[in-house]
Amino acid sequence: MAITRRRVLGGVALVSGSLLGACASVLGPRRVVYSEDELAALLARRFPVDKRLMEWLDVEVSHPKVRLLPEDNRLELGLGVALRDRLFTTRLQGRLRLSTALAVRPEDRSLRMRQVKVHDWAVDGLEDAGRWPSRLQGQRLGGLLVERVLEDLSIYTFKDSDWQRLTDAGYAPPQVRIQPQGLELLAVPRA
Repeated sequence: MAITRRRVLGGVALVSGSLLGACASVLGPRRVVYSEDELAALLARRFPVDKRLMEWLDVEVSHPKVRLLPEDNRLELGLGVALRDRLFTTRLQGRLRLSTALAVRPEDRSLRMRQVKVHDWAVDGLEDAGRWPSRLQGQRLGGLLVERVLEDLSIYTFKDSDWQRLTDAGYAPPQVRIQPQGLELLAVPRA
């Protein structure tokens, strides 16, 4: 029986696929670390974020400044914020500081912000706007609005080819860890 080129290529593909699937258990976990600067550049491409809430309030969040919080497995972001009340055309600007966890969502191969928590919020002219009963209530409401805008925000989507290579090699979706040296993506072999 003659060996055709097609049969040879088919056999090579079958053997390669089998070997590739066994690689994860042989090679063990795979780790990629993005430095704080690389992470800042990644986030800068995703901002500004503009969202409309409740049909009358436009929220824009911009200019992220990143700080790693490895002890909490979170990032801290300093951000500029602008609010525009569409009913009265009031525009307010300020700064906020928040922390967020990051997680990979396998369904769409994305890295997303999770458990967003606003810690500090300062908006110029909040009292002058006359719509908040108190500065404290305004800060709480503003913090909740920004948390709602940024919760589940996708900051990166893995390329189809990279994701396929990872799964073909027998790895589970990467776990995300904030380490002192940066953002770590750790892919472990599937059980």
